Amino acid sequence: MRSLHHALVLGSVLLGIGTGTAAMAESMPMHDHARTSTAVQAQRAPSTTALKEAGMSMHKAMDITYTGNADVDFARAMIAHHQGAIDMAKVELQYGTAPEMRALAKDIVDSQQHQVEQMQRWIKDQEQQHKQP
Repeated sequence: MRSLHHALVLGSVLLGIGTGTAAMAESMPMHDHARTSTAVQAQRAPSTTALKEAGMSMHKAMDITYTGNADVDFARAMIAHHQGAIDMAKVELQYGTAPEMRALAKDIVDSQQHQVEQMQRWIKDQEQQHKQP
């Protein structure tokens, strides 16, 4: 019985070492020219560049000066957020080929453009109300 226990413990240790070694090997970076080349090409793809630019522009535009008025701040931040989504959707329409993603992108452009316009009108109305004596 004692030797069976030792065999089970030893087997578990060896199995753990083998699994750990395999896990370590999987997580270690390999010098794979094909994969590196593909990753570099992906970074240089026009769609990647356009999506990165749209994302950076959105994040910059969302960095608003807050007024303390939750409604105004929400609208101003969401205009920037929605515009970013519209810009990214336009990249999909320009470069994408999957029918489902293209349909979603078109829907995003249509619906969020309408919402941007609605929020812009609301902000303009608020500004006009506060200018009146």
